[in-house]
Amino acid sequence: MSQTIGHGSQLQLLVGSSYVTILGVMSIDLGSDKVDAVDNTDMGTSGITRTYVGGLENPGDLSAKLNVIPGDTTQLALFTAKDGTVHSFKAIYPAAVRTVSFSGIITSIDETIPDDKLPGYTCKIQISGPKTYS
Repeated sequence: MSQTIGHGSQLQLLVGSSYVTILGVMSIDLGSDKVDAVDNTDMGTSGITRTYVGGLENPGDLSAKLNVIPGDTTQLALFTAKDGTVHSFKAIYPAAVRTVSFSGIITSIDETIPDDKLPGYTCKIQISGPKTYS
């Protein structure tokens, strides 16, 4: 596979029984998977340096930046899905060379109206469970 820029990537949301491509997406940041480091230092630990054991993995969150498209039904679907429940999503690379599927909860949709740029949204999705790559 040759490398390519992200132009043509898609963010999709499962609505009913089919995935809908959200329009106006400018960037998708899949964040980072992190493993908790649990402090297991006790009074019997040798020296004065803390020790740790691996804990649970946190799949992170997705952040997507979008241009506001007034009245667009795909963007309205995002607002409808900000209901505190888990939804299914896909982040698709250009030409579908790679797809990242995941479940998540939309935790926020922020709106900005700058003086010299297009109005935009920033949508944050807390990923719940593992990501699947295909």
